Amino acid sequence: MLAVIAAAIAVHASAAGAARCSEKSIRVLPPATQGTATQALATISVRNLGPACRIDETLTFSVLRRGARLTSIGGNPLRVRIVGTFAHGTTALINAWWANWCGVRDSLTAHAAIGTASASSRYAVLPVCLEHSAPSKLTFVRQGGSRPAWAAAIRVR
Repeated sequence: MLAVIAAAIAVHASAAGAARCSEKSIRVLPPATQGTATQALATISVRNLGPACRIDETLTFSVLRRGARLTSIGGNPLRVRIVGTFAHGTTALINAWWANWCGVRDSLTAHAAIGTASASSRYAVLPVCLEHSAPSKLTFVRQGGSRPAWAAAIRVR
């Protein structure tokens, strides 16, 4: 199962009444991949290099093989809507968990895109095949816990 957990975007006092984020100011960094006991984790970073702004965009995350989306993974691609006020220099983090991969094990990449910005990286470690009869899936899980007053929640839909 691939779960997506969205972090908070810091709100900056000067961002009140800020304009919409421009495509030039938003950067998607190559997903950082690592393995856990049985799963693969891809952390996607979306960074604001421009002035404080309002963001209301959809991040698309896909697992690809040789540049093509793997249709054998249910829910691939995932879509995460990011909404909030983005202070200059801040980064939103989205963690994607993937489990039970019983398919081919070569040339698999994590690909993230928002607007015209995109980035990819190769999976260094792949999920363990726990059950051949169970499908591999991508799903969303919201981050729990309390958020500090200076943070605006990223809504995930």
